[in-house]
Amino acid sequence: MKQDLPERNTGRETDRESWVSRYRTSGLSLQRFALEHGLRPTQLHYWIYGKRSRSSDSQPLVQARLPQIAWGELLPPPAWAAEISLADGSTLRVNATAPAGWVAEVVKHLRGVC
Repeated sequence: MKQDLPERNTGRETDRESWVSRYRTSGLSLQRFALEHGLRPTQLHYWIYGKRSRSSDSQPLVQARLPQIAWGELLPPPAWAAEISLADGSTLRVNATAPAGWVAEVVKHLRGVC
């Protein structure tokens, strides 16, 4: 069933831009804004999301140039690979990137202390 809405002169480009701008600042849903202002919701939707001009010089609405990010520099270092609980209650955690020879020396030294 079609709704009987008042006809408006909404065909001009400046009118379209004005309606879209008013809608975006209204905080209302598209459906509610259109009905409160005597517009067809489908027409307002088309003005906002519809096809763009097909001219050869038309540009996308947004041209994003994102920087390349070296994610390895942003991520935390690798988690620990071993945990050693000492007799005094302290804990030694060894990072996964620790050289095996160094870990062996630490364990050898702790055996003498513990």
